[in-house]
Amino acid sequence: MTSETAVAAYEPVPRRPLIAGDAAAFDTVRRRGSGQETARQMRPRLRYRAGRLLGGDFRVRTCGWTLGGGAGRNIPAGGNMTVVRTVTGAHYEGLETCGSIWICPVCAGKIATARVREVQAIAAEFLKETEGRVYMVTLTIPHHADQGLKPLADELSDAWTRLIRGAPWKRFRDRLGLDGYTRSLEVTHGRHGWHPHLHALLFADLRLSAADVEEARVWLYERWATILARKGMVASPDAFRFEVTRDPNVASAYVVKWGAGAEVVRSESKRARGEGARSPWQLLDDADRGDRDAGRLFREYAKATKGKRHLTWSRHFRDRYGPEADDVDLAAAETEADGRLLDDGETIGRIGVFYGEAWLAIRRHRLTADVLDTAHRGGWPAVLALLRCYSIELSAFETNYRPPQRPPNRPERKNFHKDRADPASWNRHVADIYAPATAARMRRAFWQDQERKGGR
Repeated sequence: MTSETAVAAYEPVPRRPLIAGDAAAFDTVRRRGSGQETARQMRPRLRYRAGRLLGGDFRVRTCGWTLGGGAGRNIPAGGNMTVVRTVTGAHYEGLETCGSIWICPVCAGKIATARVREVQAIAAEFLKETEGRVYMVTLTIPHHADQGLKPLADELSDAWTRLIRGAPWKRFRDRLGLDGYTRSLEVTHGRHGWHPHLHALLFADLRLSAADVEEARVWLYERWATILARKGMVASPDAFRFEVTRDPNVASAYVVKWGAGAEVVRSESKRARGEGARSPWQLLDDADRGDRDAGRLFREYAKATKGKRHLTWSRHFRDRYGPEADDVDLAAAETEADGRLLDDGETIGRIGVFYGEAWLAIRRHRLTADVLDTAHRGGWPAVLALLRCYSIELSAFETNYRPPQRPPNRPERKNFHKDRADPASWNRHVADIYAPATAARMRRAFWQDQERKGGR
């Protein structure tokens, strides 16, 4: 069965005898033809659209797309990318990551997952040490359809700064036994325009009665309403929330309930709560389906959140529980191989490697997510079978994973001159090292250089 027939008909069983990996590979091809989309395919699709919408001013343009150290199509011939298989999935090593929780759904999923675990561990240790309580607070400001996101976000940030400063907050902190806090910013868009709001956790080491908790709730709302009134705004009691918990899981899920954690981590493209409300990921999905207004809104959102922190801790409180990891490091971190075996007998770990030319072909066919999905379900033989369906041929270096063995970008200069007398040996050297297309290009450049020098 030819590769064109396989792609066009999406037949689950090829006409030639089945070889290792064919089942997983043809299942992937059939899914692409039927329009079925897994979570692993959704996230790279949205990331690709974000890069196209935002352009070169944002690192998401090259995230998961460019071999480390490259830019766009300028991939060095010696660059390589490794496919790693784990118990829960597969991932690439050697690609650039942007580390943005705001605009990259792939990095956002990794960062949000790590932040949930971080907040959960800190909350569990705090509650174990103090027998105290964690108070969950939601704060927002009034908004309307013709307001931009950046001024709204700035007003919200300024209101929070005014809330935690001054003598009134110090008295509230002492009465509650407040030891520290963390807060996160969440943004949605609906028929009333942009809706930025804060989710905060207040870590208190005192046990208060129900009456004292209610008194604290009333005071905090009135204080927030006073701050907004000074800005010419009216606070809404329906948009204010003040609850208490001793469950670290509830606390961590509450403060990192932002769309990255609630949607990308759970592998859903779920609409935000509220009539007509859309999360940034839903805006991005709508833009990918042709909604130009959604694309304009996502660009505005990206510019407004650029440089902002998603999760902020109170001074000195976070330092008690060890250093805080950077978002870029969390996005680049992957599960290490542990040498165990999956059901098909394939070892977990590095299973294959691609070099520049093959990676360009995979990108051209938009197979980056499909390769990972196929690698997890069928191992490296399934990946090779998938690439054969799209007529992507690999060089000898890419048939299986080997320990790091990066070929040189070009022969050393001294060897280049020494081999002029025997160009055939140099050609064989190039053919053994590089993919066919790269080798052909280098041989052509070699002979052109010889002609320019007059055959000396």
